[in-house]
Amino acid sequence: MPAVYAVRGADHDNIVFLREASWDDFQALLRMRGEHSTPRLSYLCGEVGIYRKLGVAEVWWWRKGRLTPYGLGGEHYTAMDHSRVLPELDLAQLASFLDQPTAYDAIRAYRAALTGQ
Repeated sequence: MPAVYAVRGADHDNIVFLREASWDDFQALLRMRGEHSTPRLSYLCGEVGIYRKLGVAEVWWWRKGRLTPYGLGGEHYTAMDHSRVLPELDLAQLASFLDQPTAYDAIRAYRAALTGQ
């Protein structure tokens, strides 16, 4: 039986971690979710939520029109004001281009803003 614990983020998003989950447990979760894109699910070596297990030092979450970097410290990710990996990157500016109709449009608009065109 997988161990379950939940984390309530500062922005009121809920994150649920399942430890010691089998592949069958993960497949059952996918069936329950159906064709919806949320909640997002990942699986690695018995753990659903996998970034920490992979040793990813920083992740960015796009929520409510804002990019927030989270840095790994010990066993948990904590929100940061700016990226440690790309400290000069203006995340607010980058986020302002993410509502473009396509990824191609977003990339072109961001590139034009960076080059002053």
